[in-house]
Amino acid sequence: MRTTGCSISLSPSSLASIFIDTDFFDIMESQLGAEDGTLAELYVLAHEYGHHIQNVYGVLEESQKDPQGADSGAVRVELMADCFAGMWMKHATETKDANGEVLITEISESDVRNAMGAAKS
Repeated sequence: MRTTGCSISLSPSSLASIFIDTDFFDIMESQLGAEDGTLAELYVLAHEYGHHIQNVYGVLEESQKDPQGADSGAVRVELMADCFAGMWMKHATETKDANGEVLITEISESDVRNAMGAAKS
């Protein structure tokens, strides 16, 4: 994964590793208008991991065949990564860690708004 000033992105050569520029979370809030919140940050990570899954299965490559417009492959892969992130959020409320505690105990409406703000970033 490669980081730029305002985004986190994957590169095919880094499938075994994920690198996060944590400054992105500050940029997301200060420059892109997303609300601060732990769940919003986790949502971004889950979204980017969704891109990793897409990369493994060749979906990212296909999206570059029509990269522009509202119905483009580029838009579809972003929506799919958002879907993966939403599925992760749901399952994180049911998945237990080694101590038997769920990963996320409760998702509030504020958490959802913050995550959606992050998705718009």
